[in-house]
Amino acid sequence: MALYSQSPRSGSSCRQSESVASRIKRWLWVSATIFGIVLAGLYLWRNNQTAAARVISSQVPAQMPQSKVNNATATRPLQTKAPELVVMIEAAVAPVPTPVSPDPLEYTQTSKPSAPRQAKSTLAATESAPDHGSSNVAVRQGMELLAQGQPVQGRRLLSQLLVDERRRLTPADAHAIRQSLGEVNQRLVFSRQLVPDDPLSEPYQVQSGDYLARISPKQKLTYQFLERINNIKARNLRAGQTIKLIKGPFHVRVIKHDYRMDVYLRDTDGTPLYVCSFAVGIGQDNSTPEGMWLVGPRKAVNPDWRNPRTNQYFSADDPKNPLGEYWIPLQGTDEQTKLLAGYGIHGTIEPDSIGTQASMGCIRLRANDIADVYTLLVSGQSTVQIAP
Repeated sequence: MALYSQSPRSGSSCRQSESVASRIKRWLWVSATIFGIVLAGLYLWRNNQTAAARVISSQVPAQMPQSKVNNATATRPLQTKAPELVVMIEAAVAPVPTPVSPDPLEYTQTSKPSAPRQAKSTLAATESAPDHGSSNVAVRQGMELLAQGQPVQGRRLLSQLLVDERRRLTPADAHAIRQSLGEVNQRLVFSRQLVPDDPLSEPYQVQSGDYLARISPKQKLTYQFLERINNIKARNLRAGQTIKLIKGPFHVRVIKHDYRMDVYLRDTDGTPLYVCSFAVGIGQDNSTPEGMWLVGPRKAVNPDWRNPRTNQYFSADDPKNPLGEYWIPLQGTDEQTKLLAGYGIHGTIEPDSIGTQASMGCIRLRANDIADVYTLLVSGQSTVQIAP
């Protein structure tokens, strides 16, 4: 009888066959699962690419050419991710604005106005003068200099024409020159503006301890004149201020037959430069003595006066005082005048006497005009010529 251990084991071969089959099934199931996952992944990836393409195409206008589509898709990230770079690019290609020059009418000695604006301004000042179409070539040249924005050169040429007795100016030409230069000198002489190349004006910086009554005599001017052209009061002068100075003194020439007083400065070579004119009254029966005079030392505001013919006295505040508010004494300096005394330039309480022979031999001016002349003329410096 055989032992159990030596007998064949039933079912062992069957169990081995079942184990191999189950392994095969598991391998097939795993393979199928992996394959399905791969297919699903490929499907999802393809769907995502299609959706992205649709989004891009929906953001580009349908009518845009393909080249612009490419440009649009290429530049869109620049606009969304780096806006500061877009700003920099736009700033780089933006047109540069043209600088605006300062107002030409607000110029100083170191900043010239543009020629067109200055020429326009000066031309406007001369357009009111009569007879610009003068037949005198020199007059036309002088007027053209003013119109071209060259007031210093124009003033020099036209002033020479006024004082040169050899040049016969028509009354219309002489009037046009005086009127035009009078308007130009409102800027050259009577304003704070410093015009380039003007030899008769200069800036001055006020020093500590300066006052106008000390500065003005050095220029042979009155301190009242410096107050006027600089629009300041002497008591308000401060160290460090820059003021305008004129190289004085002023001189006058009275032309009796025209009842006119012409005011001059002297150029660097001594020739007269016309400034302005005033209407005057002269002595009865043409009694105002002709010749050269010097402004005397006792100018007076609100003067008193005694009539040399009647010995009648008029106090300073007397409204009947014939001298008005100002008195400028004259001293004779030539053979015709050196022995004469008591003559002067003054105001009047009779404005209708201007342009007539009504005084006792003195030169009369209207109230506003004598106030101006008083600030121009300097005792011991300013000369007065009285011509026929």
